[in-house]
Amino acid sequence: MGLRSQTKQPLVGIIRELIQKVVIARTPGRQPPALEVHGRIVSILAAMETAQIIEAKFKAMVDQDVLARLASVEIDTEDKNQKLLAG
Repeated sequence: MGLRSQTKQPLVGIIRELIQKVVIARTPGRQPPALEVHGRIVSILAAMETAQIIEAKFKAMVDQDVLARLASVEIDTEDKNQKLLAG
């Protein structure tokens, strides 16, 4: 067994623990086959997607708040702007 194989071996074990089963399904026509993955990896990917959605909503809320404060002249000076950003 080469050095490269020895390095990969622990990772293969981890991946096998995360992926329980992979199903490749035929699709009509010339479409690529459908790939369905089962196991812990599905939960991890769903959590990552949820975190990204929440992060995007949070950023949008912050942007909306800053725009509202700019419109209300609450942030009318660079000093106030820096204090707000620092908080």
